Amino acid sequence: MNPKTAARPAPAGGSPAPRKPTLAEVFRRLFGIPSPEERINIRIAPLLGDDENRTATRRVADIYAANKRFPVRVAAKPFPSEGALPTPLQFSLIAPLARQFLAAEKGDLLIFGEVVGAHLHLRFVPLLAPEEDAPDALSAGVSLVVPAELDQDAAVLIRAVGCTVVAPVQPLKATTARAALATDIQYAVLAMEALKRGLAGRDKGFTLLVFASAAARAGYAQTSAPLLQKAIDCYRAAAEALARDKDGYEWATAQRLLGSELLALAERNDDKAALAAALAALQAAAQALPRETAPRDWAAVQHRLGIAFLRLHEESASVEPLKQALTAFQAALHVFTRAEHPQRWADIINSVGQSGQLLGQILASPEIIERAVAACRQALEIRRKDTHPLFWAATQNNLGSALFALGRMTGSLEALVEAEEAFDGAREVYFARGADKLAMVAEKNLTRVRQLLPATRAKAATGPKSWHEIDDEEEWKKIKGDKKKD
Repeated sequence: MNPKTAARPAPAGGSPAPRKPTLAEVFRRLFGIPSPEERINIRIAPLLGDDENRTATRRVADIYAANKRFPVRVAAKPFPSEGALPTPLQFSLIAPLARQFLAAEKGDLLIFGEVVGAHLHLRFVPLLAPEEDAPDALSAGVSLVVPAELDQDAAVLIRAVGCTVVAPVQPLKATTARAALATDIQYAVLAMEALKRGLAGRDKGFTLLVFASAAARAGYAQTSAPLLQKAIDCYRAAAEALARDKDGYEWATAQRLLGSELLALAERNDDKAALAAALAALQAAAQALPRETAPRDWAAVQHRLGIAFLRLHEESASVEPLKQALTAFQAALHVFTRAEHPQRWADIINSVGQSGQLLGQILASPEIIERAVAACRQALEIRRKDTHPLFWAATQNNLGSALFALGRMTGSLEALVEAEEAFDGAREVYFARGADKLAMVAEKNLTRVRQLLPATRAKAATGPKSWHEIDDEEEWKKIKGDKKKD
């Protein structure tokens, strides 16, 4: 053991000796300077169409200049390096290049865009790509349009959007973003109301989309129902501002985000009206999105649409929504393959297992339930306990439900024993992770299977009755009938 790295012995009280702060740490605390781990590094690419002095670019940089937790630097070259600003649809193809540009600049958030007349069209790219079908996921190809003069309203809106987009993984950086957002988001709501009066058409629609996504992320971070409702209102307004016949992809994007947010609202509040509106928006997006040129967006809508149909089944107990859910999930799997998108594939396969188990129960089909069991087992190959414990527990609970249904339907002791193991594993992880409500669901499922196990074990131990043990006339007739069929 290296004596320089060996742990010091604990004092008599049992607590380890406190680490002596370094001189640099003392200096930072004394002068209120954040540590490198707390800072969110902003990188601004020179705006296309800016003057030779980069006046507009420097105005954007000045928004962050006074905040030590958001060190800002203007990059030496623009992004993209040549040509016009890509459309939202085109940007999905070059997003990896934007993140490579940002990584080379050692930044957490890239702001780039162009000067168009009296306005700036700004786009925000975080170092880590967001999930396409998250309720607040917005393509960085959509621009925030603000006056080029950058008044106070525009400045606070840029700061709020930046804080919500960056989404750092590091805990201290995340704390920095949340603290800044808590200060800016309420002012940003008022700023948006003022700014949208000077915008129309696509500029208005795009800006509403960007702000709605920021409001949604802030709403989730702060558990704020008013902010989440503001996001829904802005998504609706954006869809109205973007004409479907001219801006099909952009209009579909607005419908996709609106549908995802309404679905989240329906799940939170058990809101049937929100679920119906979510289905309408997602179906509209699925019809309008070009699968050939925007396959990931299209597949993300299909996945979210499948979840919406699954929720509709829970409301109506009808078979048709389950069939529609499975159709949508299968469509999404054509794009999100296991080889290229393993995590997304596992999410969808897990949903296939859940839907198949429910459909198999309704149709009294062991074959469908067996396929649901197989789907859950496939998902568990990716959703491992050591890397994704809560996802693992969710799939274990789905697997347990499918095995329980199969055991009840076929009398299989093996299925019920495996169901017990699955529910027990899910319960343990949920309790360990503080997910008490989910743990209680798994506990309830575990109780049900354990109530059924004794009788099933007894029946398996005795085996089928011999002909001379049968004293029930109806049972005897049934056996004779089965033999005649054979």
